Amino acid sequence: MPVWWDVPDTVLGGVVTTQFVLARSRVFAIAVRGIVAYPTGFSFEMVVVAREGKELPDSPHLPGMGSRHEESEDGFRFCLQLADGTKVVADPLARYFDGDRSQRPDLEGMSEMEKPPRPFLSNSGSGGGTSLKWHTGYWAAPLPPPGPLGFVVEWLKAGLTETAVTIEADLILNAAATATSIWSP
Repeated sequence: MPVWWDVPDTVLGGVVTTQFVLARSRVFAIAVRGIVAYPTGFSFEMVVVAREGKELPDSPHLPGMGSRHEESEDGFRFCLQLADGTKVVADPLARYFDGDRSQRPDLEGMSEMEKPPRPFLSNSGSGGGTSLKWHTGYWAAPLPPPGPLGFVVEWLKAGLTETAVTIEADLILNAAATATSIWSP
């Protein structure tokens, strides 16, 4: 496997000391928490929570969060906006860089690469929930360039127009510099 394919098993990532509410309505909230940075990328968890007595639209499976659903105009959308202008859309199959999702990627060929051919954002780790709360992990690779890093969400079915929260990518880059191998003395 390429070292940037997913969260590294043999590295203790640097913890980013920020978490935030990405979007909020009268009925639900979307938060980003648990950002951990590695030399090859960063991971985080997204949580969607409904107010007491309410339910999430499309629950318990939200499109774009853990499973591939047919996309609709009013479905859940999430992306990262990098400082260089690159928009990285969340896609459970983002690692299929050539666009042919019917065949597995050439992992052997890609294992020679220090970083992916282009930035990607994909589900990572476990996800799940109920009609009241849903969570999923994400993996973004490679590390973002310095400057503003936008977390952008839109979910028209739930009445949420495009909303963004921007943090400084230096928070992630500085945390990645503190990551250590679990095999280092």
